[in-house]
Amino acid sequence: MNVDDFKAGAEALHEAARYDQDVTVHDLYQAGSYFTEALHALSSLASQADEQVELLPQQFILHTDDGQPTDEHVRAAIVHLTELRSLLQRAGESASRYHAAVGHLGVAVDPDAKPGD
Repeated sequence: MNVDDFKAGAEALHEAARYDQDVTVHDLYQAGSYFTEALHALSSLASQADEQVELLPQQFILHTDDGQPTDEHVRAAIVHLTELRSLLQRAGESASRYHAAVGHLGVAVDPDAKPGD
């Protein structure tokens, strides 16, 4: 998926909800794909950032703007990135399960069917 597809789908879903328009099952299924792919991309970005933060002390002479030792900030950044990666992974798993669950839904063509059946 490219960014334009993601933006177009997100905007269509948002606009439908904003103006109380019908959101289709397909729209909700597509949203699951967007959630999953976006979270995967964010998780990948967090992993790359984690690797780069760990290398900073070997690559650069660092200083801080608050007088605290640089290694404290590096360790804190790594801890927060580790937590972020874990949360993104869990969110990605939930998004994937949502996508799979909504993918089993379809619209009944029986004119006598009632919502909730």
